[in-house]
Amino acid sequence: IVSQGKSDSLRAVVARSFCEIFRNTFEHGEADSAVFCAQYWPQKETVEICIADRGIGIETSLLESKYTNPKNNREALFYSLMPGVSSKAWRHKKKKSHQKTVWDNAGYGLFFAHQLFGGLGHFFLASKGNALLIEGGELTELKCNIEGTLVSMSIDLSNEAKLEAYIETISKLAHKVKEKIG
Repeated sequence: IVSQGKSDSLRAVVARSFCEIFRNTFEHGEADSAVFCAQYWPQKETVEICIADRGIGIETSLLESKYTNPKNNREALFYSLMPGVSSKAWRHKKKKSHQKTVWDNAGYGLFFAHQLFGGLGHFFLASKGNALLIEGGELTELKCNIEGTLVSMSIDLSNEAKLEAYIETISKLAHKVKEKIG
């Protein structure tokens, strides 16, 4: 639904991001279930996806990690968008390469999703009392009141060359930031 056959690299990045975001629901959010929906509008060449759960929320999850210590829910949302940040990813780093799978946590799902969708559409992340909306690369902070976590994303698929270039830029940025901050 999301890539509409436009680009193999878009399909791969989105599949990996969704894999991580869905897994976040159960592994990080400790939720028993999640809801999701996806819609494609052919006239606009736009796709929108929403994933929500009623789990413990991003701040509570990140406080379980020895590597992250957000001071509040707002800070936790910003942490969660950084590449390689996860309350559980460190567990998978000890695995041997033949034991690793696509379902292992890498901490890049929300990073790639917010960069891609926030740059070429919208990316909305809400948890507990805070929310972040990124549209056209511009960030807006909002107050909200939800139980668990909600991710809503849309993307314009009309320009395949722009999508490909954006994906390449995001990949390079992820590696740079990861090298710089560890």
